[in-house]
Amino acid sequence: MAREFRFWVISGLFLGYFWALPVHAATPAGTVIENTAEILFDDTSMTTNATSITVAQVGGVNLEAASTQVTARPGTTVRLFFLLTNTGNAPDSYQVTATGTRGWTLVWTDYVGVLAMGEQRTVEVQVVVPLLARNNAVDTVTVQATSLFDSAAASATTQVRVRRRF
Repeated sequence: MAREFRFWVISGLFLGYFWALPVHAATPAGTVIENTAEILFDDTSMTTNATSITVAQVGGVNLEAASTQVTARPGTTVRLFFLLTNTGNAPDSYQVTATGTRGWTLVWTDYVGVLAMGEQRTVEVQVVVPLLARNNAVDTVTVQATSLFDSAAASATTQVRVRRRF
């Protein structure tokens, strides 16, 4: 009986180690998980003491650009859109920053209010293309969202290419 027990334990550990798949376990923060085990050996059974653990809050964020490249004429304003998702396990708020490689004027809202676990919100960044921008000039705009709960952050990039004629 003891040999059979060891076989199943070792087999379970082996399969659990090599067949483990990444899973997004979205157990909400504050959830209490309780565990009690019963051990059966020969004709004897034993029950362990109950244990419990409370799930801690974990910040998480994902940011995706709606488009990786857009085209604009000089002297126009281009609207870029990014989808922000709370991938943490509790409500969270996010700080948003935007930077460009050419120094063109960028306009955005730097704070995204409270998002529930799994909730999404669109972040808009406006890029003002200078009137004297050269044909084929490219401004690479990077947007970053950072959790206000912890330092979890994500970024996405879109290129704005100038075309004098379409």
